[in-house]
Amino acid sequence: MVLFYLLIAGWRAWPLPAYMASSLPCTSLVVCRYDTIYTTWVLAYETHVLTTAPGRLYQANIYHPAASALLYGPTSFGALPFFAPPFLMTGNPALALNVMYLLCVVFTALGVHLVVRHWTGWEAAGFAAGLGFFANPWTWWAAPMWPQYGVLVYLPWVVLLAAEHLTLARGAVLLVLLVLQSLAEPVYVAPAVFAPLAVLVLYRVLRGRARAALSLLAVLGLAVLVLLPLYVGYARIRAENPSLGRQSLWRDVWMLTFPATLSWNGLAGTGSSDAPWPVLLVPLIGAACMCFAAIPENTYRGWRHAAFWTGVGLGISTRRLVLFDGVGINLNYLARLGGVLPVLGAVREPVRLGIVTAVSVPMLIGLATATLASAAQRAVGPGMQRVSRVVVLAGVAAALYAWCPRPGTFPLQALPTLSPTMLDAIRLGRGPLLEIPVQHPERLDNIVAATFNARAMFRSIFHWRPLVNGYSSYFPTGFPERMAWAALLPEPSAIQMLRNTTGLATILVNLDDLDGSQRTDWDGAVTNGCPGLRLVLAEPHNLLFDVTAP
Repeated sequence: MVLFYLLIAGWRAWPLPAYMASSLPCTSLVVCRYDTIYTTWVLAYETHVLTTAPGRLYQANIYHPAASALLYGPTSFGALPFFAPPFLMTGNPALALNVMYLLCVVFTALGVHLVVRHWTGWEAAGFAAGLGFFANPWTWWAAPMWPQYGVLVYLPWVVLLAAEHLTLARGAVLLVLLVLQSLAEPVYVAPAVFAPLAVLVLYRVLRGRARAALSLLAVLGLAVLVLLPLYVGYARIRAENPSLGRQSLWRDVWMLTFPATLSWNGLAGTGSSDAPWPVLLVPLIGAACMCFAAIPENTYRGWRHAAFWTGVGLGISTRRLVLFDGVGINLNYLARLGGVLPVLGAVREPVRLGIVTAVSVPMLIGLATATLASAAQRAVGPGMQRVSRVVVLAGVAAALYAWCPRPGTFPLQALPTLSPTMLDAIRLGRGPLLEIPVQHPERLDNIVAATFNARAMFRSIFHWRPLVNGYSSYFPTGFPERMAWAALLPEPSAIQMLRNTTGLATILVNLDDLDGSQRTDWDGAVTNGCPGLRLVLAEPHNLLFDVTAP
């Protein structure tokens, strides 16, 4: 079964399997050039520091000399079980990220499959659910852009265990899975998983099932305690940066004001649940057929919980319900609550809170397949029951295939690498390093600024020197000023200022990224010399300088 899903994933993601070690996904020509690279860096850094100096976990090598630099962006600890082993074995961050991405896709589909099989007792229904996860364009478009969101391996089992009677052993397993799933992405995925469980606790209280509610509430409480140190670290960063909401390249991208729609053409704008109407008809028709088919209690429980997770996921992520040509209901409640609960300021894109539907909707597809097959068997004679199952499976498969993006179209990006000679020269040096060019994060093109700094972070994986550059969800106080001085290099006054404020020891110049005037300035620094700089190595694409005493 694992091999089957691996083959399907490789087929769909082709040609990624052929270039696992030398390329990264690039499903967005913009976002992947910094966010995908950021996730690669953060997982490589965490793997490196946890195996060498775990006491310095939060002291990432970016934004030097800022403290706790790791906490200015998503930490993605829950992805480490899939990223760390291949990275430790090979030292190749691109290979490790690609392995992580494909394995998470495969094991999430497998988890959905096994949960639906448990609820229905039918292997084919499990396959329909697993293929439903594969058929979702979100799996192959958004997850590669933000790989931490693709780590949904634990979620199918969280959904299953939340539906069961919680013994001590089951509660312990649910606790571990809930913590790992929350650690995959603590700002969006964690609340997206906690919200349905909290609603489920309230529902059980109202239904008089106090013992079941208390058991689940105890698991949630313990999970909060385990996650608390991470959120305390985030809170400390918030306290140290009173204007943190403005300290971001994307501070003006306030997604709460953008309308999303829920229309008859599918779940448009909800990201992980986007689907055309033929696929949405599968669970809708399946639900209708429950009136005409004998549904086992276990399958009915599956329907209730999969529909519940889908409803809560859509409820917390959809901003505007549009039914007919712009006529609808405004659900933009997060924007209103932002004035009451400042913590919601971190939720810039509530659409991502619907991440649980990436798992619950395929579950509904699998459950609907089993229900449709039961209804068809009841409608036909005994001799046609097997044929009816085949017809139902063929119809569901056709709908999923129409939904699924075509293989062979998975775009890739080259890695921002350095020559071995240049890396050796950088490793021989000590102290903070700055990569040029940079852009002022508050005045120029934010996308270019993010791209330049993300590339510098990726290259730092191979030397781990302190880096004056940095990119993440937010940046620390003083970073814009440092980048403003860096943009003036090789001006001697800028060299002196950066040396005084950061202890700058080395400058790496990426010649291919310079504009005409910058290239002239740095060529002059090579040919005529520059006060405060000493050329260490010159290559066709890069220059390396040591910063000398004034």
